[in-house]
Amino acid sequence: MTTIWIEDPYAPAKGRLLAAVGATNRVRVVWDGDYGYMNVVGFVSELDAVEMVFMSLLVQASHSMLTKGRVVDERGRREPVPSASRSTWLSLVVSSRGCGVGDSGPKT
Repeated sequence: MTTIWIEDPYAPAKGRLLAAVGATNRVRVVWDGDYGYMNVVGFVSELDAVEMVFMSLLVQASHSMLTKGRVVDERGRREPVPSASRSTWLSLVVSSRGCGVGDSGPKT
């Protein structure tokens, strides 16, 4: 078992991402929303894969939101996208990739 802390911003979306990665890699994920962490239960190799894929996807999502998450106003200036839109975007990434995210191998 390993514990992964889920910090704001966007903790619920990050939790859903970890749950999707965990389900794909045959581990159980238990959320403790009061304290902001998730316990991941499974074999050591699967736990390592889940943690690596989850962290990688968070880095990719953060980079994408920061570099591409800007709108151009009528004068051509780039402005940040509002926080609610970034949260929605992260939730959409989780739902669109849910089942195939982080697959570490064939299922038996």
